[in-house]
Amino acid sequence: MKKRNSLIALGALFIVLSLGLLTTCGEIYKPHVLGINLNKGTHNLKVNEVYKLEYSTRPSSAKKSVSVKWESDDTNVATVDDNGNVHANDNDIYETATITAKIDNSSAVCLITVCKNIYTVTFDKNGGDTEANPNEIVVRTPHETNVGILPIPPYRKSFIFKGWVSKDENENESPFDGLTPVNDTNTTNEKIIVYAKWASFYTVLFDENPDKGGGTKADPPKIDIVEPADRISLNPSPYRNTLPTPPNRKVSPETGSLVFDGWNTSKEGDGDSFDENTPVNDTNTVNGKITVYAKWRDGLSPPSSP
Repeated sequence: MKKRNSLIALGALFIVLSLGLLTTCGEIYKPHVLGINLNKGTHNLKVNEVYKLEYSTRPSSAKKSVSVKWESDDTNVATVDDNGNVHANDNDIYETATITAKIDNSSAVCLITVCKNIYTVTFDKNGGDTEANPNEIVVRTPHETNVGILPIPPYRKSFIFKGWVSKDENENESPFDGLTPVNDTNTTNEKIIVYAKWASFYTVLFDENPDKGGGTKADPPKIDIVEPADRISLNPSPYRNTLPTPPNRKVSPETGSLVFDGWNTSKEGDGDSFDENTPVNDTNTVNGKITVYAKWRDGLSPPSSP
């Protein structure tokens, strides 16, 4: 009996020690928080809106065994509760509050900006091959009244980007730039879509026609035209609105008497004449390009009629 009681006592002591060891081990291997992250670093809220901040820990296994302390550095602007719900206060104070989440010695912050209105401007590529970058810009009043810096425009092959336009209910267009006010007048439900404006782009290539006597290149050898300036004389370039300086003939006995006789759509000179008033459009271009050739005649012969 004495031996049996001793065994029971030893067994009880073993159980007590084991439980103590487990508790101690549990404390030793309890995950330690190495850091905390929030799902947002900045966020905009309109007055009286509520947004719930979410947090994660490093390692993720530590999240279940820790509690987070939430703080706002300006409760007149925004407050936060114990669950990370941020409330934008209606105090006519449109400022930014720093919301901090703390676990032990680790912390993370989110800047909450309280706004009167939050307008979204969407930039539609309108047939472009690429998107504007970015294709949306937020305008927060009273902090901003316009988009300021416009996005990088989209690209469209064989077209020139001419800027952005907004459209009313009748499809009437109005220019839109970085200084255009964004407000309740030109938005619907605080949203506005502006569209890329495109113009056709044509290139006229001037070939000196060496097989017929041309020696040097025209200067310049090509001219770009943007619609609606569909002819060289209307080209809006500040540098040139006339035909290029024509090429010179080859220097040889065979070409000694040749003189330049204008530009022609045919290498043989039997096509259509081309001058600064010839329209350039989809009718006489291929993939936005047209090549015209120098026409050469004997200097003793009369010039070609236009």
